[in-house]
Amino acid sequence: MKWTMKLMVALVSVVMAALGTTAVAQTPDPESAPESTEEGQVRKADTHRRAEKLAHRGGKDGCGPAEPRDRAKRIVHSETKVRLDDGFGTRTLDVGEVTSVDGNQITIRRADGETVSATAAEGTRVCRDGDESSLENIESGDTAVLMQRTQDDGTQLKGVRAFSQED
Repeated sequence: MKWTMKLMVALVSVVMAALGTTAVAQTPDPESAPESTEEGQVRKADTHRRAEKLAHRGGKDGCGPAEPRDRAKRIVHSETKVRLDDGFGTRTLDVGEVTSVDGNQITIRRADGETVSATAAEGTRVCRDGDESSLENIESGDTAVLMQRTQDDGTQLKGVRAFSQED
């Protein structure tokens, strides 16, 4: 696997950990999955420890660095299908320039020209320049990363990381 693909996989893993999701190691064959409850609990505990370790990297309050890393600036859109306890879900990552913030809704225009809108809920985590923030502090022209979760119950905006305009 090329180093760029490895980097992309690592970045998506870090973002998913920041959202509070846990990645479950996929086994090539369902028959080879651990059957005992004890083994499953050990694997789950290891996964949680890994997720916590990744979530605490970076800036204050777990919001990450105050500016995007150079390699992360190339991401425009990413979708990852993940295994959940009760089925499957999708984690989506969109990066672009903020075009508007209206109440609890944010709209960005990605580098490929697509417009993405998302509505924040009570549990949506918002960070700006590496610090906890709120949508009202995000300005048009900022760069934003929208992290969404789609499951049977719909799509939820789980996190927004915004970075001020560069002067």
